[in-house]
Amino acid sequence: MKRLAGPWVWALALTGCAAAPPAGAPASTAGAPLDGSGTTAAGEPFELAALRGRATAVLFVTTYDPASQVAARRLEELLRRLRPRANAVAVVLEAPRYAPLAQVFAETLELSYPVVMASPSLLEGTSALGTVGVVPVLVVLDRRGVPRAQWVGLAPPREVERALRSASAGADPAR
Repeated sequence: MKRLAGPWVWALALTGCAAAPPAGAPASTAGAPLDGSGTTAAGEPFELAALRGRATAVLFVTTYDPASQVAARRLEELLRRLRPRANAVAVVLEAPRYAPLAQVFAETLELSYPVVMASPSLLEGTSALGTVGVVPVLVVLDRRGVPRAQWVGLAPPREVERALRSASAGADPAR
């Protein structure tokens, strides 16, 4: 599959709920905020730090993968009913030339959250995240941007909701 790199320049990596991430999961550094910047599929600049202050779901996807499409739509539905409100962003693990497809992905699925193209380093596996061998991958960040939960594959909506609520409250959902 694709690797995480590209317009996304991550300062630190993701942490999972388990002691060791599942095969294909991004590398992890516990306790440090996830940071990065990039360009949306529409060509607008994007800073992950701008989402701090609320729990945030970061979803790594490809536009051509049916599971990614389901995960993106499930996340949209969860965000619409979640109170207190949470943020989300989808990172498309495809080359920048596929930004038009990412735009169609976002429009077709009626996503209200930003869809950002992966950086070259993320795609090459040379970013702090290493290689992401499968999609979708969903990571929940707390209000400070610190990873608190991670799923590889389709995440159970109730678990994601619980993790976002816990991250909003400042609790560690892994406990």
